[in-house]
Amino acid sequence: MKIIVDKREDLSKRWAEKIREMGVEVEVSWLEAGDFLVRSKDQILLVERKGVSDLVNSVISKRLFDQLDLLAHQEVPFSLMITGDPKELSRRFKSMGRDPKLVWNIFLGIQNELALSGVPTIVVPDETLVPRTLYLLAKKMETGVRPSLRVVKRSRTLADEQVEVLGTIRGLGIMKARAIIERFKTLRRVANANLAELAKVKGIGNRIAKHIVEVFTTPYEEAKGIKVGRKKSLLYWEE
Repeated sequence: MKIIVDKREDLSKRWAEKIREMGVEVEVSWLEAGDFLVRSKDQILLVERKGVSDLVNSVISKRLFDQLDLLAHQEVPFSLMITGDPKELSRRFKSMGRDPKLVWNIFLGIQNELALSGVPTIVVPDETLVPRTLYLLAKKMETGVRPSLRVVKRSRTLADEQVEVLGTIRGLGIMKARAIIERFKTLRRVANANLAELAKVKGIGNRIAKHIVEVFTTPYEEAKGIKVGRKKSLLYWEE
C-alpha cells in the first residue's frame, strides 16, 4: 500500500513522516486534484482535506463547489476530509463580533448537502489524527474490504448522462449542471433558455449563463475560431 501526499499541504512533510513510521510507503508529490491519494492493491481513494476554517471560507466564496466539481471529474473515487474543531472557530467568530451560528450552519449544512449529493465525508476532530486516519483507510483497503467512505457508483441512468453532457461545458461541472436540468427539466429547454432565465439558477450568474447560450447558439463554423479555457487534465503526480 502507498499514500501520496500533495506537497502543497503545509504539514505534508510532517504527516509523511508520521505515516512512514506506521510502515506505509509514502510519497510527497504534486497532485492535480485532492490532497492525498491512498493506493492499496487494485483500490484507490482520492481525499480532499479541508480545515473547518477553510471549509467555511470556501463555502462563503463558493470555491468549495468548484473544487468538488474537479474531483467529480477524476476517474477515481474521492472523499472530503474535514479537520478541526468547529467550536474553536465558532468562539473565534464570536470574539470578532461575527455570528457564531454561521459556523454551525455551514459545518452541518454542507455535510447534509454532500450526503444528499453522494459525496462521502470523513470528519477528523484533530489534525494530529490525519496520518492515523489515512493509515487506517490504507489498511482497510489492503485487506480487500472496500472503505465504507468510498464513493459507490450508482446505476447509470439517462438522467446521469444528461447531467454529464451539460456538465462538460466550461464553468459548470456536475453540481451546477444538475441544478440547471432540475430547473428546466430537459436539455432542449436548456438550449432554448435565454441568458436571464439561465442566470436565475443558483450558482450560475450572468457570465456562465452567457457562455451556455453561446455554446447552444453559435454556428459550428464560427465556433471553430473561438478559443475557450480547457478543463484541467486528469489526476497525475510528479517529483
